[in-house]
Amino acid sequence: MNTNTRLSPKRFLTVFVLLTGALISLFMTARAGRENHSIILQLMFAVWVLSPYIALWVFYLKSAGWPALPARGIYILIYAVTVASLIGYSGLIHLPGNKPAFLFLVTPLVSWLLIAITLALSYKWLQKKVKKEEQD
Repeated sequence: MNTNTRLSPKRFLTVFVLLTGALISLFMTARAGRENHSIILQLMFAVWVLSPYIALWVFYLKSAGWPALPARGIYILIYAVTVASLIGYSGLIHLPGNKPAFLFLVTPLVSWLLIAITLALSYKWLQKKVKKEEQD
């Protein structure tokens, strides 16, 4: 087998965490919406809940050629979003006066905000690095 196609233990663990988090999040979404008989609404929730994982998967794939610091940021983000999402979806956090669907709406939104902030910081860091290399 070609060693170039094998994942390092760190990358394997990251992929495992990302895919496992997505599947468990999808399961929790389906479980929370089992009383809802609208297939369209259930599908919309599933897509919304999975959307941060899909974005993280795309950025993970693109990060293979990135410098170490921005790539590490994506890895940390994958772990943080997965853990925070699973805590949110599990019901460990219950805000009084809110329906269970609230967490399934807000958690992906917060995940998207974290993704946007991380990517903006990575982009800014890369721009500084390129400018510095051009000046040298």
